[in-house]
Amino acid sequence: RRDGARAESLARHERDRLDRRKLAGDRRWREDGTFSGFVSGDQVILTSWDDSAEYHVVRVSDGEEVFSADGYPRGVCQGVIYSVDAGDLIATSASSGEELWDEPLGDESAAACGDSGVFVIDDGDVRSLDPGSSDKRWSKHVKGASSIWTADGVVVVHGDDIVGLDAGDGEKIWSVDG
Repeated sequence: RRDGARAESLARHERDRLDRRKLAGDRRWREDGTFSGFVSGDQVILTSWDDSAEYHVVRVSDGEEVFSADGYPRGVCQGVIYSVDAGDLIATSASSGEELWDEPLGDESAAACGDSGVFVIDDGDVRSLDPGSSDKRWSKHVKGASSIWTADGVVVVHGDDIVGLDAGDGEKIWSVDG
């Protein structure tokens, strides 16, 4: 009897284990290659690590490609993908793939976007751009500017020093020796 009870217990344990695996989900789709990316809503934006300089927008639910476009994505904000390609910042609709605008940047450029807007480093100048038109809202020189991030109404720029700028007007809020 013990052997029968033990066998039944093991079988029940195996059924439970398989049920838990089903809850964890079966593979729905797969994309071959080496990619990095990020998720935005029901889409994942995949950047290929080859020399193609393009990205792919894929629906999370079924793995279908929505569109692909040239460039290296830097962020998705309010339904717009911001990517850099050949010295230009390109705004593309995340839902349709339609290019909304293209803003020329210098050789030493970087970009970030957030709830406060779109921000770029263009040869040492930090610029705030209107997300709808790419019109310049403000500009501030930050010595040695090379990297940029934005959160909570602050644009953080890494240059010779690390500087926090007000996203609304570009005024320096704080600075830390670099």
